[in-house]
Amino acid sequence: MILTQNQAAVVGGGVAGFAAALTLLRAGTKVTLFEAARWPGGRVGSPNPNADCGRHVLIEGYEATRELLGEAAWNAGFDRRPLHMALLDQAPPLHLREAPLPPPLSLAGFLPPLLRLIGFAGLGRLAAARHLTGPTAPPSGWTAARWFEHLKLPNALVDRLLAPLVRATCNLQPGEVDAGLVHTVFRESFGRGVAARICVPKGVLPQVLVAPLLEEFHTRGGVLRLGAPIKEVERAERGWRLDGTEFAKVALAIPPHRVARWFPEAIPESWRAPSHRPIVTVVFAALAPSPAPIALMPGHPLEWLIDQRRFSGKNEIEAVVSGDPAWAGGDLKALAQRWGEDLKRRYPGILGQIVRIEAVRQATVDLTPERVTTRPKPGLLQPGLVLAGDWCNTGLPATIESAVRSGVSASRVLLAEERPG
Repeated sequence: MILTQNQAAVVGGGVAGFAAALTLLRAGTKVTLFEAARWPGGRVGSPNPNADCGRHVLIEGYEATRELLGEAAWNAGFDRRPLHMALLDQAPPLHLREAPLPPPLSLAGFLPPLLRLIGFAGLGRLAAARHLTGPTAPPSGWTAARWFEHLKLPNALVDRLLAPLVRATCNLQPGEVDAGLVHTVFRESFGRGVAARICVPKGVLPQVLVAPLLEEFHTRGGVLRLGAPIKEVERAERGWRLDGTEFAKVALAIPPHRVARWFPEAIPESWRAPSHRPIVTVVFAALAPSPAPIALMPGHPLEWLIDQRRFSGKNEIEAVVSGDPAWAGGDLKALAQRWGEDLKRRYPGILGQIVRIEAVRQATVDLTPERVTTRPKPGLLQPGLVLAGDWCNTGLPATIESAVRSGVSASRVLLAEERPG
């Protein structure tokens, strides 16, 4: 049966899928969303709505995510505060924090600790750091490490601050990740002052992110089909046929290797096989407050520490492993125990026993320069059919913000097809 012109299907119930679905629903389109799992949310969802799926720290500059959620849900779900972190690899810890000035002047508070970080010998090379947030992107095909070397940045700045930031935001090493992505991240955060402010979820993501999206989806009349993997996507007379049911338009918000089953010509060879990196969070009982809400032990496998006493009120400190392939298939308990004990020796009196380990073994796609050059863009695949997903080329790493932007962009293409001219 041919459905009416304003009926659409979204395949994939992750963040990109909900962004696509809500964009269509807000424009008056009827939407049915199909999700293969028995729960919504994709990698940020869970069969247990009270369970977390790894640590995610957002930033104020995630404008598409804020707009999708709405200010009320964003404020209710995320703790927003000026940037303050401490480097723990020296005594006393080196604090990087905003000055009590209006943005972007507030970032001037970083200057004294940065001078302490690099020393006066590196002062002449610090000026090159302006290119990190400047308008000129690095050459195509460069890694972040090559870009940093080209800029002749002080080694201490790269090793103790920039490299950890790259690992945290891109889930890859500086020598692996595309430099253009890193430039975009720095430009859209530190280059815009207040946009770099951190936003830590007050609860687990299924509650603070997925639940508000799901509530609006149902309020606007969306139809959700969980445990409903789509097996066939075929061209129909006036749209597309999904397992025998026809829709006027379809958004595929699923991984590229699944899209390639139906449309191999649309997915480059390098994207047809999954290639992911993990994010692992080792949660410790907190014996005492950490020196800052977010602390950094540069180069340590458990590199970033988030003091939940300052955010959710839980008596816990989370240590985050970003993109280390050893944690993707290794013995997580043994690795956490080994590096947790090492961290306790370096960082005494703060960390207690390990409470739990949260692992997303396929958290983000690899975005090396080679893969970025062939990264498919979100949007039109064929008339009435669009792609979305954090893996699509939004100019960002495979983040929540990238997923939202891709879904919104893809649905706007579908809506534009309806307009005459």
